[in-house]
Amino acid sequence: MIRSRRRVTSRCSAAEPAFGRGGSCLLAAALLGLAGCSSPAALPVDGLHPATGHGAVFDLASAQRLVIVTDGGVDLDAGSADQVTVAPEQAGAAVVSRWSGTGPQAELDLSCPAHPAPGAGPCSQTARVTVPTGAAVTVQARNAGVSAIGLSGPLNLETVNGDVTVVAAAAADTPAGGSPVQLTTRNGSVRADGLRAPALSAFTVNGDVDLSWATAPGQVTADTTNGSIELAVPAAAPAYAVSAGTVHGGVHVGVRSDPSSANRLSLSTVNGSVTVDSGA
Repeated sequence: MIRSRRRVTSRCSAAEPAFGRGGSCLLAAALLGLAGCSSPAALPVDGLHPATGHGAVFDLASAQRLVIVTDGGVDLDAGSADQVTVAPEQAGAAVVSRWSGTGPQAELDLSCPAHPAPGAGPCSQTARVTVPTGAAVTVQARNAGVSAIGLSGPLNLETVNGDVTVVAAAAADTPAGGSPVQLTTRNGSVRADGLRAPALSAFTVNGDVDLSWATAPGQVTADTTNGSIELAVPAAAPAYAVSAGTVHGGVHVGVRSDPSSANRLSLSTVNGSVTVDSGA
């Protein structure tokens, strides 16, 4: 599973300004556990939380949106109602997870350290994070895939080089001007199965888009440049206003079509086919 980390480094010296009236060395050591600055123990604080070998656990209020930032990827699993947990294997002594948990948005930074500590070992490309089932979650990843299983809150999952994979998303609260589920990559495919979200947007440049619903959606937008689009809705799905287009490929629409319908499917590619079907 992917793990991603950021390590914050600093040097303590008499010439440096203090972080507060208590002095820089003791505070930096308490926050970061740095060699060269003695401290009795790591001190978790809002804004900067040094993870331990037992895993990192953070409190998340029900009204907060969780934003995870990493230069690798993330695997999201559903967990308890009020906590975010970084899997223990990603939260060893050499890993620092940056956590800012105040205000309407909480941020978990799991980027790899620019200068790993001696003996820290390689920085994994995927972090496994457990989040509240109904939490609103944004992931900003970069060089690996993003996955989410069994989450029911609004999702905005984005990476650059990797796939985005979702199973059984059921988000129902639509943000202003958008879809409750937004899945984006540049070099990779977008795949989602068992969906119950009423609205979804999926975008990639170089990859396929493959979406399957357990309950009929109302609004779907899917766009790629170099790849095919496949979409499956239940047999009992309503009629849709369908816009399906490609430049180099075929189009097959196997659902009931009504140009005046409020339920809309907007599907577009350049190099690939577009297929829309309903289940048995």
